[in-house]
Amino acid sequence: MANKKISQLTTKPSLAGSDLILVGDPATGTLYKKLVSDLSSVITGSIGGSGTGGFGAKFSNATTITASSFIYEDATGVMIGSQSPLYKFGVATKTGVNAGFSFVSFLGTDNAIALNSVNNASATIPMVFNANGWGWSNGGSLKMQLLDNGHLLIGQSADSTYNVDVLGTIRATTDVVITSDRRAKENITPITGALRKVLDLQGVYFVKKDSEEKRRQMGFIAQDTEVIVPEVVYKDENENYGLAIQNLTALHNEAIKELYTLVLNK
Repeated sequence: MANKKISQLTTKPSLAGSDLILVGDPATGTLYKKLVSDLSSVITGSIGGSGTGGFGAKFSNATTITASSFIYEDATGVMIGSQSPLYKFGVATKTGVNAGFSFVSFLGTDNAIALNSVNNASATIPMVFNANGWGWSNGGSLKMQLLDNGHLLIGQSADSTYNVDVLGTIRATTDVVITSDRRAKENITPITGALRKVLDLQGVYFVKKDSEEKRRQMGFIAQDTEVIVPEVVYKDENENYGLAIQNLTALHNEAIKELYTLVLNK
């Protein structure tokens, strides 16, 4: 078959929406068959991008580009599927899927990944993690952290000297077991003068300042206890005092034995 020359159109043809045209990709040489109606909408705004072959267009004019923008960028960051970046990078929720992720700042660094339980229009970030640890939030308030040094913080925002630091009441449905193996201890000596120490200890009623219910409790004041039984008193790096209250049972046990001996000898 002889080659036929295709003449160049000199006038703009009149096309209907149902007519077919060929669209060429100069990068790959691929031809696509499209309806005229598919190409009739006009895209306005600033469009940029780079690459050879397939790449996503980046839109940067929120006033003229519709919500169907694939990648959007403004001064805050880059967003996929939304024109409202809250962070340096984010992926908006998909219809019917109530989740997404973003890059945010966490534990002093900007390279954390946040898994969002709601769309990007909300500041709720339930889970954040990076090289420094994991965090769980509610309504923008950090509730729990698992740090890279193994410390677990519940309701606490700053690390302390404790492996587990909890703000609030701890509940256990079974026993709380503390290791007490003889093979793990050294310099073991009996407690003496226990009765005198117990008599010097001052039990008190008190109400915690940060308690919402203002419930009256009973116990000891750590600073007062330290003078008598320093072995059960702890102090963190912020000078906050605490008591290993369970260890007082050994003191009370020996005090009862001393009192029993005194009664027998009368």
